[in-house]
Amino acid sequence: IKRKSLITTLLNCDLLREGAPIEPVPPVTHWKPDAVQYHEDGARIEAAFRRYIHRADPKQKEDSYEIIVCHANVIRYFVCRFVLRAGWAVWRACNNSSIVQMIAATILVR
Repeated sequence: IKRKSLITTLLNCDLLREGAPIEPVPPVTHWKPDAVQYHEDGARIEAAFRRYIHRADPKQKEDSYEIIVCHANVIRYFVCRFVLRAGWAVWRACNNSSIVQMIAATILVR
């Protein structure tokens, strides 16, 4: 049995902090951030998505895995962006504890 270390690098990134990426639809009564918070948090969480969610290098031959631990609001946003869903779907994607595997495959059409 050949074993590889699963964790090669451990990072702490401020972009992955909890936040309000987009205003909930329908509105919720128990949580009402200021409008500016949606703007600031949304931009920060979008920057995190662009930093961490990407296609593999075309030369890569083996699968690769990245484990991201963060708040469910961030995970929901990542999942919705990954599958190109409308922003408001962020609030319906998963509950407060989730394990999500996102797989990007190359499909050749001839």
